[in-house]
Amino acid sequence: MELLGDATMSTSHLETDAEVTALSNFRKWSKPWNVDFRISDGLLIPVSGYLIVKREKLASWKNERPEFDGVGHKAYVKKNEKMTEVPANEIIIGYQYGSKTIPFSAEAEKEMKLYSEPKDFSVICFAGAATIQEYFFTGDSTMIFVPRSGDQNSQVKLSAFIHALAESKKVAIVRRVYSDNMPPKVGFLSPVIKPSTEYLQYITLIYSEDVRKITFPSLLEEKKKLTDDQKGAIDDLIDSMDLTSSDGRELYRSVDIPNPYSKVVRQVSRHLLLHPETSVMEPMDEAKKQAMKPLEVSNDLIEKTAPSLKKVAEVFPVRAFKRIKQKKE
Repeated sequence: MELLGDATMSTSHLETDAEVTALSNFRKWSKPWNVDFRISDGLLIPVSGYLIVKREKLASWKNERPEFDGVGHKAYVKKNEKMTEVPANEIIIGYQYGSKTIPFSAEAEKEMKLYSEPKDFSVICFAGAATIQEYFFTGDSTMIFVPRSGDQNSQVKLSAFIHALAESKKVAIVRRVYSDNMPPKVGFLSPVIKPSTEYLQYITLIYSEDVRKITFPSLLEEKKKLTDDQKGAIDDLIDSMDLTSSDGRELYRSVDIPNPYSKVVRQVSRHLLLHPETSVMEPMDEAKKQAMKPLEVSNDLIEKTAPSLKKVAEVFPVRAFKRIKQKKE
């Protein structure tokens, strides 16, 4: 706070706004997760894993509690007329399971706790790359694995493994335990080969309990199938809304667009820091406008899609129907 206050004395207000807002664009360095990648019992490759994508969490607000000099006493009592206090050695933990409470003793809690072996990163099996669907992905991060720095032997082994996966169009299903007594996770490693580098990309996979089996009826009946004109209108609309330019550059890249929620919180915090006499709501509207600006649709895109939208409106006429209120029996 003091450093920022000193900085505002030597810079203009606009420069300070830009500098504080730019704090959200700083990149973080990822610490390596060093582990021996076990392909089989006789084949270990020292590798380092780096987080390349991780969901960013805002710092939580801290509640300042008033000082309390009194002495607290916590007790459990029975539901009777005398409110008899229960001794501490007779209290056990209970978990709610539906409408019932299941008691757990200290010994049962200890037996239920997961005690896994030390960190592990090993191949379970191999699968075709086409069999791994996107809705199998889970977790809040993506990792890349490269050979251990300074180990030329691991570079040769991992490079051969990466090229073997790429040539056979397969991925490796792996088991990953981050550290002692951590729950094991299952993920897949896919090969990534670029002119300047090559590595394995890791994404966590779902378990069978995570899948929700849902069935939906067909959207269209046989007599309501789309005509050729309607299909063509939708195809033209999709083509006109393509955000990729002729040189392959994307108009809206997620890696260049900050999270609007994070940006609003930082801008409001910055405003209150520079103007503590104002209320929270005063800078809120302007902060929302600035945060949503990168997501605004350009005028060029609006003009480009206008003919296609007009055609869609013609082949899909909208008719207003009066809602009939059903009588309650």
